[in-house]
Amino acid sequence: MSSKEKLSSYLQWILNWVIDEKNILQIKFTFEFWSVTSRNDAIKTFALERYNQVSKDLCALLEEGVTRGEFRKDLDVNSICYIILSSTDSIGFYTGIMSVKANTAIANNLLNMIINNICEVD
Repeated sequence: MSSKEKLSSYLQWILNWVIDEKNILQIKFTFEFWSVTSRNDAIKTFALERYNQVSKDLCALLEEGVTRGEFRKDLDVNSICYIILSSTDSIGFYTGIMSVKANTAIANNLLNMIINNICEVD
């Protein structure tokens, strides 16, 4: 599987999960949980470790794509990783907390914006 296909599958999986109505309560619980418990330094440390692991894995996938020539050589991997993670979390927040529902078109447009920005132009 190419790096582009892996990234697309990852993003589609997350975004499809977020826009699925049956997951709204879990989204609400997750945001509330992290909002309240992040005041606890031990839990904040755990949350940061969790973020760092997800970020590390995503950065490795992006770097793989750069190495394979699928993604731009000048790609700022850390910035793109941050943008991807914060964008998917934001869609979850707007969908689950603000009741501003995302849909398949929004998910597909975000996916296309990311892929079109990072892929090497032939």
